[in-house]
Amino acid sequence: MAAGNFAAHLDEQKGGPLSASYQNFNQMTDQLAKTATLRDDFINQFSHEFCTPIASIQEFADLMQERELPKKERQAYLALISKEAHRLTNLSTNVLTLTTLESQTILNNQTSFDLTEQVRQAVILLWPQLEEHKLNVNLTLAPATAFGNADLLNQVWVNLINNAIKFTPDGGHLTIKIERHDDQIAVSVNNDGPLISPTDQDHLFEKFYQADNRSNVGGLGLGLAIASSPSGTHHRGFESC
Repeated sequence: MAAGNFAAHLDEQKGGPLSASYQNFNQMTDQLAKTATLRDDFINQFSHEFCTPIASIQEFADLMQERELPKKERQAYLALISKEAHRLTNLSTNVLTLTTLESQTILNNQTSFDLTEQVRQAVILLWPQLEEHKLNVNLTLAPATAFGNADLLNQVWVNLINNAIKFTPDGGHLTIKIERHDDQIAVSVNNDGPLISPTDQDHLFEKFYQADNRSNVGGLGLGLAIASSPSGTHHRGFESC
């Protein structure tokens, strides 16, 4: 293990009175292996997806160094550099979050929390975007409690609602519901934006995938991938869509 070989496991059947320790050891090696995978995946995706914004920053920085520029043109270049820098920051944060979710088997910081209030707070957080696009919002939130990692699940709601806002025409409608059906809870986010083609639906939750006709709305192609990853919430009959 010290040399980086995390495939080593102890035979728990031979542990005798130390079987619990054997089990903990094996669990530790599994987590270390997943951490190594997380690191490698992050580096690979980092290098691939970061090429475009880094190249843009370098290009505009070089242009600003090579010649005297009118103030208006210089400000335009600076704005583009700032935009690409923010894109890099968001990309690194989201890639790390997604890779962590995909590699995580042990979930920490699980608590019981008010799911209804969490969804309401997600709507409040995105209210400036809702007002900007003059969207009509209909909230139907039944009382609900969930148990799990509240921070991770909050990111699910923010991503889903933000995605719905992006693809809803100005003046359109957005409906967010929490419904109880016997022992089940369903959370849904619906809008009246354009339908997603069957071809694109097959790739909807793939990392970095964006439909060709939707690239004008911005984004990184990671929001739904993060939302579909294990959210760390355990509730009998809990569903989200």
